Amino acid sequence: MRICVPVAAVALLACSPVSGQDEAESHSLLLVTASGVPESCGYQLEQDPLALPRPDADQLAKLQSAGTILVAGVGDTSFRCVTRAVDQLNDLGISAEFEEKAWQNLRSVAEGGFVQREGEPDHPEATVYDRERTAHSDVDAALSRAQQSGNRVLLVLGANWCHDSRGLAGWFETPRVARMLARKYEVAYVDVGYRDRNIDIARRFGIDEIKGTPTVLVLSPEGELLNPESAPTWRNAASRSEDAIFDYFDSFKPELD
Repeated sequence: MRICVPVAAVALLACSPVSGQDEAESHSLLLVTASGVPESCGYQLEQDPLALPRPDADQLAKLQSAGTILVAGVGDTSFRCVTRAVDQLNDLGISAEFEEKAWQNLRSVAEGGFVQREGEPDHPEATVYDRERTAHSDVDAALSRAQQSGNRVLLVLGANWCHDSRGLAGWFETPRVARMLARKYEVAYVDVGYRDRNIDIARRFGIDEIKGTPTVLVLSPEGELLNPESAPTWRNAASRSEDAIFDYFDSFKPELD
């Protein structure tokens, strides 16, 4: 069974850029759901259990033929399982995007419908990703400030089209989070467009590919990447709580071996 939803819905559900397409078109979508905790993740391909990273021949054929693969999370603890599923699919050479927050009704997605959220978002937002800025200069300036202050650098690679990028920037501007960041970090925002701009900045610090937005790098004052494992996991930033975001950056510990 092939699932179709409007292109606009795909762009809203996950930060997967869609450009140059008529919103009335349909886009082939294959749904993978993830649940569990990192030590015991479970996956389903449509309604059939899926073993990652070794799907059987029929499952692999479905994955390879899908126009878009969207990975959804079920349960509050599932986001690391979702991220793991996306990474494993990418390791298989299959491009996937994800939306961590469980949808109100997964069946409505399978049937080709999705009710868009109305009114104000349930999280703060800020549009701080400026494609007109010279990103390399902004990054160098943040590193220079860090060498003077002893703080770490917080490098946010995102875009204003992405609700999770806007959401993380919004959380960063809330008074409690902003005060903590000012004490501990030098913050720089880099616009990466539709993952087609300033990619060399990510590579400069050891991130070969931006799999989703925002990607958040914590750097030492010398420019060493301190969070290689969790840097790509912020693609669900808009659905995280202020407490979760505050705690991560306030109590950050380097993930280096």
